Amino acid sequence: NVTTGLTGQLVGDLPNGYFVLIDGNLYKNLTSDEKKALISHEMGHIMYRSKVQVYDLARTGLDVCADFFAVKYAGVDAVLSLLEKTYSTPQDDRDQPDYKIRKAALEEVRKN
Repeated sequence: NVTTGLTGQLVGDLPNGYFVLIDGNLYKNLTSDEKKALISHEMGHIMYRSKVQVYDLARTGLDVCADFFAVKYAGVDAVLSLLEKTYSTPQDDRDQPDYKIRKAALEEVRKN
């Protein structure tokens, strides 16, 4: 059980696959659906990272794509709940454009 300070970060790729570091304290406080959301979100990064160059707003776009990928496996409510937990501190994080864009995109999915 390692505390990394990361919520779920795709760290890199190995010759035969990828690895993801997940903060142990965060992981143990997630529901099973939120754990599915976190793992599938990171899988989405693996799936889409070769198709999107990661620069500033493109990073937010990649996160939105990874969120949509996670919705397929965990459901929109679990992904929204995970988003809320990963942006829970500090409050200033919720004022960041990436949080607002991701939350708005997921709320649109919930409506449909």
